Amino acid sequence: MTKTVLTTNINEINGLKFICKKCRAYFFLPLSDNAPPENCISCNSKFPWQIVKKSLMQLMVLKNIEQEFDFDILIETEIKE
Repeated sequence: MTKTVLTTNINEINGLKFICKKCRAYFFLPLSDNAPPENCISCNSKFPWQIVKKSLMQLMVLKNIEQEFDFDILIETEIKE
C-alpha cells in the first residue's frame, strides 16, 4: 500500500472548514474569528463553539511562534491510497 504525506506550513492556514455530520452543511471560520456559531447554520445541531474558539486562538499562537522564532511548524496529513 502506498501512502502520500502532505505537509502544510502553519502560516499557510487561514482558517478551518467545518462540515455538519448530520446535514452536510459547511462553513469556514477564519483563524481570527471571535464569534463562531453556536449551532449548525442549516439544521441547528449543537456546535462546540467555545472549544472551537479556543482552538482557533491556539492556532494563531502557533503562527505567531513560527514568525518570532527560528522554527517552521508544519501540519502533516496522510492520504491513504
